[in-house]
Formats: sequence, C-alpha cells, structure tokens
Amino acid sequence: MDDLSWNDLNSAEQRAIAVIAAGMPTRLCDALALFTLESAGLVAGSRLTPKAEQLRKAALLQTVTTAATSPRYPHIHGAALVALVSPAPRRR
Repeated sequence: MDDLSWNDLNSAEQRAIAVIAAGMPTRLCDALALFTLESAGLVAGSRLTPKAEQLRKAALLQTVTTAATSPRYPHIHGAALVALVSPAPRRR
C-alpha cells in the first residue's frame, strides 16, 4: 500500500483522516474506516502517521493548486495554500 492515493480511500476514510488531522476525537469517525486506516498504516492510536500526513498534504496541495490556477478562484494565493496544508496544532 505504499502507492496509496487520496482517491483510493472511500469517503469515510477521507473524513476520518480529516477529523484526526483537525485534532478532533476519533469517536467521531466510522469504526470500519479507522480499522482500515490502521491496517494500512495511516493511523496509529488516535494520531495520523507520517504516511497519512503526506497523503493528506498531497491531496490538499493538488486541490488548492487546481483551484488556484482556475480563473474562477483568483483570490487563492500562497498564504492560503500554506494555511490549508499545515496541520492543526495539537492540544496538550
């Protein structure tokens, strides 16, 4: 599963990654999606693995880059891209 892409994940798995990346509790995630992500090495406990972080960043970068090059979204620029790709701060 080293060549896994964002589009290979179903919507529940994508949502689970987004929830965990936002620092929200895993109880908000679908149990089967969490199991699948753990089996794929994308989630460990209640945290994303570096592999999942890379996958998430690549998906966001592709989405924002596509939007930024579209004439429909002239207001998106580099600062917005950095803010979207940066992980949420961890709660202590």
